[in-house]
Amino acid sequence: MSREAIQGALITLTLIYKIPLLRSRSPVETAKLILYAAKQMSNKVGPRYGYPRPRHGRINLQRKQKMQIHVLQGFPGIGLVRSKLLLEKFGALQAVFNASSRELSEIPGVGKSSAEKFINLLH
Repeated sequence: MSREAIQGALITLTLIYKIPLLRSRSPVETAKLILYAAKQMSNKVGPRYGYPRPRHGRINLQRKQKMQIHVLQGFPGIGLVRSKLLLEKFGALQAVFNASSRELSEIPGVGKSSAEKFINLLH
């Protein structure tokens, strides 16, 4: 296996998977590594590769749902499963926050006391 192939693999591990492994023998080799890294990253743009593609003000649906789930998980007693169930039933955070105690307690795993605690925390 050539040294360049190994360096390419190390660049991938460092830049894409965020595992710092780059080593060089000299300043010249360091400069080459930087150039290799730039070439490797020039074709790989996106959130998976460290630099998100510009969205021009739009949030894609999957990212928006992840952010909504993250917000709901910040409340005591609401984990991943309950937050997904809440969003499935109500469709948006605002609807979840405006739901009554009775509506919230209809969600599997959310009892009346949990629903009331949630509402009290919001208000």
